[in-house]
Amino acid sequence: MAFDVATALAAMARDGYAVLPQVVSAATVDALVEFVEAAVVSAGGEYVHFKDSDAFGEVLARAWPEESQVDRVIRGVFAAGVGRPAPAGRPFRVLRCISGLSGANRSLNFHFDSYALTAVVPVMIPSDSPGDLLLMPNARPLRRWYVANLLDQILVSNRIAQSYFRRKWRSRPEEFVHLRPVPGNVYLFWGYRALHANEPCHPSRTRATVLLHYGNVHEHSAIARVVRSR
Repeated sequence: MAFDVATALAAMARDGYAVLPQVVSAATVDALVEFVEAAVVSAGGEYVHFKDSDAFGEVLARAWPEESQVDRVIRGVFAAGVGRPAPAGRPFRVLRCISGLSGANRSLNFHFDSYALTAVVPVMIPSDSPGDLLLMPNARPLRRWYVANLLDQILVSNRIAQSYFRRKWRSRPEEFVHLRPVPGNVYLFWGYRALHANEPCHPSRTRATVLLHYGNVHEHSAIARVVRSR
């Protein structure tokens, strides 16, 4: 299937996300699966994650050779949606391995990203406990000031708000976009603007995804640097 910036933008506006179909090679997925399985075993079958680590970056890099079509599309979507070019260099990369009881405790944690655009690279998605990604697209605009973003984060991260969102998920699931990732595909959504979380997985299963974050919206905020340093 062909994909381009216009198609991806239209899908994001219509559905809340876009799919770049089968753009990650089976060999790359297999190599990431091998890395995840070893990491989960080392963690005693519990949750483990890696932030922008070269430990998995060398494997992931095979999916995005320099100047690849996928990279051009993602950066084109960012530029068209945000109104400025995507930052140079590689995106901020996170590998999340949800497993065990500690992984279950990190599900249904509704939040906004600090980065404008998020790309999801599925690695391991259990067929019987997939942990769908839940989205409420366009839940907020791009904030001009970091203080406004901080207020958003406080309003959604407290226990009362989290309990409200979880009750809504149980009683009115149709109010969320449900995205079931398929390894080999890449999924794009506006992580800063969309309130999102993943559904629970069974503790005996492992759900692993790589998240590529493009464009820290408040990267140059002095207040943000102070908050992050604490």
